[in-house]
Amino acid sequence: SHLSTSYYVEGYTTPLFEEVKRVFAINFEHHLESGAQFTVHYKGEKVVDIFGKNNDLAPHYDNTSLQRVFSSGKMVESLIAIMCVERNLFAWDDPISQHWPEFGQNGKENITVTQLMQHAAGLHHLRRPVSRSVLEAYNKGDYLPLARMIEEASPDWPFSSRQTYHSSSRGWVLGELVRRVDPLHRNIMVFTQEEIAIPLGIQFYWGVPDDVAPRIFPLITTPLPYMLVHLVLPFFLGDSLHFLPKIPTDVRTLMKEAMDIQSPLHYAFKEVWTWDENDVTLAETYNHIPYNVCIGSSAGGVGSASALAAISSIFANRGVHVPSGLRLFQKSTWKKASICSPPVYDAVLGTNGRMSQAGFSCGNLFKDG
Repeated sequence: SHLSTSYYVEGYTTPLFEEVKRVFAINFEHHLESGAQFTVHYKGEKVVDIFGKNNDLAPHYDNTSLQRVFSSGKMVESLIAIMCVERNLFAWDDPISQHWPEFGQNGKENITVTQLMQHAAGLHHLRRPVSRSVLEAYNKGDYLPLARMIEEASPDWPFSSRQTYHSSSRGWVLGELVRRVDPLHRNIMVFTQEEIAIPLGIQFYWGVPDDVAPRIFPLITTPLPYMLVHLVLPFFLGDSLHFLPKIPTDVRTLMKEAMDIQSPLHYAFKEVWTWDENDVTLAETYNHIPYNVCIGSSAGGVGSASALAAISSIFANRGVHVPSGLRLFQKSTWKKASICSPPVYDAVLGTNGRMSQAGFSCGNLFKDG
């Protein structure tokens, strides 16, 4: 393939992780990235903190640049939920209606905090899309329109499973719950800044201040011919196109589901909210949303790799942000938060997995408590 010499990779690695920087640079040599960051914390130490840019596509990109991080923001939701449990604002097995009585209608009376966090609340869509006007009202401090939509929604549990990935809606429900139990009644955007981002000294936002917005890099729309050749044709023709990347089985499954307008996946991603009906691609949609507008914590976060790594390290270190020494929750709280469910099929994603009470995927990291 054609290699690029117009790229720049810079940053820090410890000697043990120098190879990571070399492999990272290969993506830019092969035109697989325009601008990217990569940060790793290992045993309480930041061992990788690098960035790269294509000098033609993203000449001003650097380690302070910000970008939309989509579902990576869900781990911040998990952190917020754990902090609320730590402060006795709610418990994992509490019905949400205990703290938000209006939520308890249309079959949602017994849905617990854990079920919400584990994507098992049946609210992967709210029966009708959340409109632009509702999202704009929320950002202006009018929380009632979105709250009413959630309250009036009824669960949709497909026959195949009660777990349905809540691509955007988990954050809307959690945000209203947090606002009601928080003594200061802060929305999830303000809570995150005051309780996480500012104390940790990191750049992570849901709704970006105007003075920060110039540092955000827009999404790059993938040309339709490229998508046709690299995704659609292999999907239909299988492995006969040996010169193209092989599409993993799980991606093939998601593509098939996405094409079915009656599938849970379609409802969870395409029917959950709208902004501009003329937008065709995801990149167009997100690039048209003003950066100071938060479309929800589950998919609307803006931040850097360094910020996400710092937040992730708090889980790895059982509640402690090692660089600052700040403890956000106790080990005893972590032990309950990290209790994992048995393997369960997710009807939206079409895969099996295990979820913790706090709503993050379980893996080897959590086997020792």
